[in-house]
Amino acid sequence: LIYGADNVTSGASSDFDQATQIAMNMVERWGMSDRAGFVSHRNLTAKGHEAAISHHTRGIIDAEVRRMTDQAYANAKKLLVEHEEELHALARELMDKETLDGNEIRRILKAPIQPDADKTK
Repeated sequence: LIYGADNVTSGASSDFDQATQIAMNMVERWGMSDRAGFVSHRNLTAKGHEAAISHHTRGIIDAEVRRMTDQAYANAKKLLVEHEEELHALARELMDKETLDGNEIRRILKAPIQPDADKTK
């Protein structure tokens, strides 16, 4: 949203990798999918090889991971578009300073400052 689709950074790539891994764990390990079933598919392995599940089930799992990541992306983009002014303000400040503490972010977003929130003890 700041620099356009042609300027996606390696940081964004890492975010996509992590989001995909979380969605895979949700479906394969934690049984958090009504479409793939409320079961763990992760430990259905034969001596460390591919999971002993059918191609059909693998397709369902892959589709669920894709659906979850697509939904998460759409939700995040919607929030960023709705708060685009704040997004650009934060981006400008980060380009200038590189790092911001919590109260600096609150100031930019016009949120209440928390006394002593950023002091180390």
